[in-house]
Amino acid sequence: MRDLLGGSTLRGQFLLIVIGGAVIPLGMVALWLTSAGVRSGEKLLYQHLDQSGEQFVAAMNRRWDYRQGYLLYLAGNDVTTSVAERGVVSAADSAFLDQAMSQVEETIPFVEVTDSGGRVLWSRSPAPRPVANRRSPTTARPDTAPGPTYSVSYPIPPDPGQVRVGVLRAALAVSGMIPSDSARPIVPGALLGVRQSATNQILVPLHREVAFTRESRVTIGSETWLARTRALDDAGLEMVLAAPLAPYVGPFREAGRVGIIALILVGCTVLALTIVLTTRVTRPLRDLAHAADAVSRGELDQNVAAGGPLEVRRVGGAFNVMTASLRSTLDALSQHNAMVAVGEFATALSHDVRNALTSIKVDVERTVHRPMDEARGSAVLQRVLNNVARLDSLVSGALRLARGKHMMLVDVDVRRPVHAAAEIVAGAFAAVPATLAIDVPDEPVMASGDASALEQLLANVLFNAAQAVRPGGEARVRVVSDNGGVVIEIVDDGIGMDDGQIARIQQPFYSSKSNGTGLGLPIARQIAAAHSGELVVASRQGRGTTVQLRLPARSGV
Repeated sequence: MRDLLGGSTLRGQFLLIVIGGAVIPLGMVALWLTSAGVRSGEKLLYQHLDQSGEQFVAAMNRRWDYRQGYLLYLAGNDVTTSVAERGVVSAADSAFLDQAMSQVEETIPFVEVTDSGGRVLWSRSPAPRPVANRRSPTTARPDTAPGPTYSVSYPIPPDPGQVRVGVLRAALAVSGMIPSDSARPIVPGALLGVRQSATNQILVPLHREVAFTRESRVTIGSETWLARTRALDDAGLEMVLAAPLAPYVGPFREAGRVGIIALILVGCTVLALTIVLTTRVTRPLRDLAHAADAVSRGELDQNVAAGGPLEVRRVGGAFNVMTASLRSTLDALSQHNAMVAVGEFATALSHDVRNALTSIKVDVERTVHRPMDEARGSAVLQRVLNNVARLDSLVSGALRLARGKHMMLVDVDVRRPVHAAAEIVAGAFAAVPATLAIDVPDEPVMASGDASALEQLLANVLFNAAQAVRPGGEARVRVVSDNGGVVIEIVDDGIGMDDGQIARIQQPFYSSKSNGTGLGLPIARQIAAAHSGELVVASRQGRGTTVQLRLPARSGV
């Protein structure tokens, strides 16, 4: 699943493309449409509140103009001015004023006239209204108050150019400012609030939780409400109209939820179809990948079934052709490598045979050209016999190697192969002439190895030293124990090698000598590796060469 969603497989890449290119963008579009619907609902509610508020303001301004005109008439007529100037109200004056107020007492329930000193000269309140009673239909009781009111006052007379003689004060009923035909708001569930601007007195509370507000968004009863405020400057009033937001945005939110659920279902369906289809498409590719892994492990008999789309079938066919061609090529290459291995084996064998024959040749030439006493001649003849025995050992070892047998590692006193190798190459050092010195301990130095193979290794290195030293030069073999191991060190003062030659001597068939085969050191390294040892070469041009053979120690006597 991690590979599938992480995109490390081809099927995972397809799923990421579907998710990133379709499902996620559609989800973002759905969320945007839902939020856009909510914003549209809020905008629509604000528009309705504005329209309804304008209707209320226009209706209330018309009502205010009517009542203000009537009050200005009362404050400016001759009777009111005469009463304020004289400070006395006659019966005729009172009758006129009562008659005038009787026409508007429902909307202006209280009016009073005072002189310039504030003394009340005349006042008018609404008369009690008879209310039918079951026991006594004629019994009358005072009606309830006309609802919330607010006060206004006008100078008597109201014209600015005349001398003020009194004040007309009136209480206006708020219900009279809101016409009944406009009292029904066009916004569903809307509430109206009114307060007096000068005193901030709440005349009509908006709600028991929020009496009045200037905010455009309020919380009432854990719900969000939107509000619009309007000012009636002439009437000295402020009006707020508020409505709940849920009826406007609820349908949009519900549509958004339905859309998101539908999108989730569609997305799951798309993902399921994508998994099925991509599995069908990628199964041949998966089989092809498994077959390729098997080929990389050397299982060349792999074939894939032709299936899937045309391109995949073409790749599978090409893979089958490739594996068939690879099997044929490797068969031919294995035969070629076998021939090369035989050639290298023959070359290595000829190298060792040549070294032994060279030593025999030197010893024979010495017996022919230099008269020797019996003892000396016997020693030379013994070296010849030793080299003949070495040739027999080389041929026997080659046969063992050809038949797949490995060398037998036993406890060996390394002093014995050191002395044997020195005997083999003694003639080569005598022909230079040069000196070969042997420095070994008196006690046995034991190691795990094959005596004849170690003799061959040391003889190869010593033959190289004999070919490198100058006349009168010297080579020295030293055997020491080092940190639980055995070190055989061969040092010569010959011509040495530069860094480039040291780097190349590890390559087979490279030799700095015109008649060399370049197999001495490679063969020596193979023998050292077979003994779990190490062959280290250090050299400086003109100052000789040092070769160290490091072998693991074995206990023994």
